[in-house]
Amino acid sequence: MNQFKHPVFYTPAINNFVPQVVDIATLNSAGVYVANLSGETRTQLNDRYPGVEIGELETVVAQKESMLITEPMEISEEVYVKMLEVLPPDDWQRDSSGSSFKMCEHLSGRITAVYAFVNGIGRHFTFNDVATLGHAAIMQKVRNSMSAGESVPS
Repeated sequence: MNQFKHPVFYTPAINNFVPQVVDIATLNSAGVYVANLSGETRTQLNDRYPGVEIGELETVVAQKESMLITEPMEISEEVYVKMLEVLPPDDWQRDSSGSSFKMCEHLSGRITAVYAFVNGIGRHFTFNDVATLGHAAIMQKVRNSMSAGESVPS
């Protein structure tokens, strides 16, 4: 049987549904992976979670995040201000290139909604990404998403 560093039982991605971790998988004394909370085997878990698989936690999380991360899209100033005021902003940053903040409530795991305002062109954007993405990287992602023909301040 394949040995994993951090094994988990998970339901795989299907169509637009992201993979979901069901439970940590541990090897029992017989060398069979069982669910940490229930002690059930993969076959038993399959009754409640059809198609359940065993995999590496990092791989499952990476796949989930890659499916949830989006490209920047332009939004109105009104939407930007509304989102800034709806909850306390997380990591609100301002500099000569513009401003950015993230929602303090995450969509899933490390993924949260990110908002940016680009100085010089007065445009607002949103996208989903990891909450650890810094202001400079946010502004760069927005600049990269814009068409090559537009003049965007650095």
